[in-house]
Amino acid sequence: MISRQVFREWERPRTIQAEALSDSEQALARKLRESGRLSVSETRQGFEVATTSWVGRIVLGGVEISIQPKIKAAPLVQLLRYAFGLERLSLIGHVPFSTEAYAFQDILGQQLALEVARLIARGLHREYRVHKAELSSLRGRVLFDELARTQSSARAAIPCRYFERTEHNALNAALRAGLRLAAQLVASLDLAQELKRLSVLIEVGAQPLTRELLAGARAQVDRRSRHYEPLLDLIEILRDGAGVSMDDGERRLELPGFLFDMNRFFQALVSRLLNEHLEDCEVLDERRLQPMFRYASNVPRRNAPVLRPDFTIRSVQGRPRATLDAKYRDLWEMSLPAHMLYQLALYAQADSRRAAAIIYPSLQDRPDQEIRMSDPGTKEERARIYLRALDLENLRRQVETTPGAMQRRELAVIARRVAFGESAELRAPSHVVRMA
Repeated sequence: MISRQVFREWERPRTIQAEALSDSEQALARKLRESGRLSVSETRQGFEVATTSWVGRIVLGGVEISIQPKIKAAPLVQLLRYAFGLERLSLIGHVPFSTEAYAFQDILGQQLALEVARLIARGLHREYRVHKAELSSLRGRVLFDELARTQSSARAAIPCRYFERTEHNALNAALRAGLRLAAQLVASLDLAQELKRLSVLIEVGAQPLTRELLAGARAQVDRRSRHYEPLLDLIEILRDGAGVSMDDGERRLELPGFLFDMNRFFQALVSRLLNEHLEDCEVLDERRLQPMFRYASNVPRRNAPVLRPDFTIRSVQGRPRATLDAKYRDLWEMSLPAHMLYQLALYAQADSRRAAAIIYPSLQDRPDQEIRMSDPGTKEERARIYLRALDLENLRRQVETTPGAMQRRELAVIARRVAFGESAELRAPSHVVRMA
């Protein structure tokens, strides 16, 4: 019988009693640890588990490890819908899937089911497909050249080329494959049945959910099918959470469960907030900075490391305004890891303003924290690093507000606070840490 152990994100190491891991489970635990998803180490009593920003559910050594996000399910659903661009949906009646009682993948599966049901009601995307056939009644364009080559008095059919609108395309194939995968991952039996029912309603050939299928679906997105993008995002999240790459190729190790990186959600949340509500600025997502490193001529040909912060903000005239990185770790309640500090120190050095900021999630408003980086010899200040909280509870309240001028104004205030701190210019706040 499988026992269940519940963890929270970023929980300190805890030992749980369990069976000895098999060889395949040991390989999986090693890959999970190397990828930063979950730290699992065998001990005499069982194994020690420490969580990170990944949430979900996985089975190891006869134990189901359930990792729950810090944000409660109902607010998280609202923020997920906002982050990934899912349209506001007015639900009528009772929704039979309890996201509080199940794992994180059920929240994603529920949103996928609701959005696909709405999409099917509106009508699936159709594309024109060209057909060539010999028809007894004319349709489309007659192929006279082919008719002249094959003309026979005994034939009653004429070669034609015509176009037909069909739902058989990569977008709907990816949608059906995503629904089938979600039905395998969710814990709720009712939700799994609903996902399977919806997949049957999409009458296209069943295909496995591969990277190529998703890429082909995204290539077909245009102004007519833009509403498919959030659904493809959800399906890609489900696929990524159901397996882990074993090497640089496509070979994957399927997980006995599902794990999702909350960093992905948080970066999408910050991106939408800044791109839609930061006024008089241009927001560049994951833009490469000017090269800071290059190998000397005596080093074999290699690609030099590239700096790519999550967000680079500049004015409409092109002047740099801010360099930001989103990290899903509450840096008010938890310590700042050295690797995050070093990464932001490089971003600050590359910024003309000699400043960079980490945006982190919090469930309440927090003042900015500031780290001043100085030259060890001269003590001259070189750069400043800001730890800046995004109040998720306040953002959720504004997202739930009826759209209008007041909502846009409040979201603009939040976006400006995230981008530039407690004031428009990066002035020193009260919490200061000096680093020589």
